Amino acid sequence: MISHFYLRKGKLETKEDSLVSIAFDGLKYLPDELFWSILRDSLITGNLPIVTAISEIHFWQRWNAAGTTNINFVEPDIYIRTDNFDVIIEAKRWDKNQQSQNQKNNQIKAYHNEFQDSKKLLFYIELGGLYNNSPVSNYLFENIEVITCKTNWTQLLTSIITHYQNLDRLNLKLFNPQKRILEDIIKGFELHQFYTIKWLFDLKNQKIDSHSFNFLKFTANYNCKRERLLSPLKNLSSISITNTTTNNLFEYAKPT
Repeated sequence: MISHFYLRKGKLETKEDSLVSIAFDGLKYLPDELFWSILRDSLITGNLPIVTAISEIHFWQRWNAAGTTNINFVEPDIYIRTDNFDVIIEAKRWDKNQQSQNQKNNQIKAYHNEFQDSKKLLFYIELGGLYNNSPVSNYLFENIEVITCKTNWTQLLTSIITHYQNLDRLNLKLFNPQKRILEDIIKGFELHQFYTIKWLFDLKNQKIDSHSFNFLKFTANYNCKRERLLSPLKNLSSISITNTTTNNLFEYAKPT
């Protein structure tokens, strides 16, 4: 299915739900430990326990809306059950400024409507739509603590790529199925305008010696001797790029 859209055989209507499906429908096919490690490592704030098995994962369940501001039902994007705790993930289409405190209240209330006898610890993950990356106090529902975590799509993609690279470095054929799943998820992110980016601080220093300029030999008949070409370069000083430099350099990119 990903190849159908990625190779432009069809047009994908990119929405919040399609992004959720492409990301987590892919992740759920991975071994539970790998899926969970990717999710845990993506978190900006908060922390999830380590698990070796996921009992259930559900998408867009319709929960009892009694006591909420919803009329018919409450629909969390993703609901995950493990033996010791449960997780609600509320996803937004973009990385910033979309999460809703009222929606969070409704989902936690509806969870307790559905699972009144559950004594499990509940985690609530805000995925995307963040107003800030600051930790928040845990939510109290009728004196029951709910642990809030934050992440965004960029962080999740970064975690996916990191785990892919870790598998790739092992160079073992038994991991090829997992790598193919991760490759499809990465393509799905690209379809939703989330791309793998190599930042300046990730780039390695490149050294150029005089032998590198042999490619300029085509200028021999145009009075451009080797020395003439190289002398201006010899006067160049090393340039250091700091955070201050990049802040000034990309001043135009700040939001208005």
